[in-house]
Amino acid sequence: SNDGGAGCAQGFGFKLTDIKGANILRGAQGLLSLSKINNSAQNKIKNLKFIALTDVSNRLCGNNGSARIFGPQKGACRQEVKIIEKALSHYSKIIKRDLSKNINYLKGGAAAGGLAAGLCAFFGAKLSDGTKYVFKLTGIKEDIKKADIIITGEGKFDKQSISGKGFYGISALALKYKKPIVLICGRSEVKNIRLLHSKGVKYVIELEKIFKGKNLFLKPEMWIEKAFGLEIERIIEMVGKKR
Repeated sequence: SNDGGAGCAQGFGFKLTDIKGANILRGAQGLLSLSKINNSAQNKIKNLKFIALTDVSNRLCGNNGSARIFGPQKGACRQEVKIIEKALSHYSKIIKRDLSKNINYLKGGAAAGGLAAGLCAFFGAKLSDGTKYVFKLTGIKEDIKKADIIITGEGKFDKQSISGKGFYGISALALKYKKPIVLICGRSEVKNIRLLHSKGVKYVIELEKIFKGKNLFLKPEMWIEKAFGLEIERIIEMVGKKR
């Protein structure tokens, strides 16, 4: 959902009410009727520290915000995007008034339907680059250095994927250590071969293209396995050329 973390806050006991004092409905539509935020629930978490990991740098509202960028990716039509944008804008104003937090300009605040912004507002969370955090935690840099080939993927691979998401970090390391990337995705909207090569991508496996008409959301691991079965010879050939 694209509600700026309001549902999460309600789940933790924060009261988000309309002009009559009733709890607002869940989701972006409910935010339009938001009149007041009771922050007494903060007493329960005052001794806790929160870190929110984000995979995008977009701010909550505006042309590059949660509604306009990620709404269409999740199936929202133009009218729905307008409603979500209006709802989040109103929500941010109430938060600024009642919680003294300005969430509109947080870098990464749009992540996860605006949940990142909500975590900052209600929980005092610190936003951190998710890719760097996970890479440090897993030691993936050393794994990439030792590998012959890097296999990575996205559900839908688009311009957003190459400008801050997990792929961006993988790509940077693969290029640094001169490792070819095999990208597997449900759908790719990046068709420019030169652009793909500049990011280290030497081969793209696009599930929708291979399995036309199939419901890829059911057992995605099965379709990924089948796709690799069909493409494995070309992948091995690519590794051989690298050596």
